[in-house]
Amino acid sequence: MILEPLTAYIRFSLPSPKQIQEWTEILKRFFKTLATLCHKSGPCMIGHIKGLALLRGDDYARVSVIDPSLPAQVETNASGDLAELTITLNMLVYGLSRKSLEGIVKEAAAKPGTVWSGRVTVEIISATTQDDHPSHHHSC
Repeated sequence: MILEPLTAYIRFSLPSPKQIQEWTEILKRFFKTLATLCHKSGPCMIGHIKGLALLRGDDYARVSVIDPSLPAQVETNASGDLAELTITLNMLVYGLSRKSLEGIVKEAAAKPGTVWSGRVTVEIISATTQDDHPSHHHSC
């Protein structure tokens, strides 16, 4: 099985601020949609589909899903209202090409905007950009 990881920035913009509880539901639905679309795209095994949003101050939201039959997990320490949220998405899915994953992310991004009257934009991080980062491995 092939493994071609994908990293992207996903920016959710809503017409009015929403409480973090509403954002939690938006993120759960979006990540469940990603997992569902992966399985519909062909034989695959999700290693992980994770996201991290760094918010105001020390606030954050983390999202994870490993199977479309399970709910996405969201952990956050945030409070207050937000009209926008940008999350860094990381997908490790065995069996699907990077090109397939890009299509899945773009398809999933097209769905929430119609459901929540907002906008979702995607910035795929290029494979060459990912490869330019220094190695974090250290020899002993």
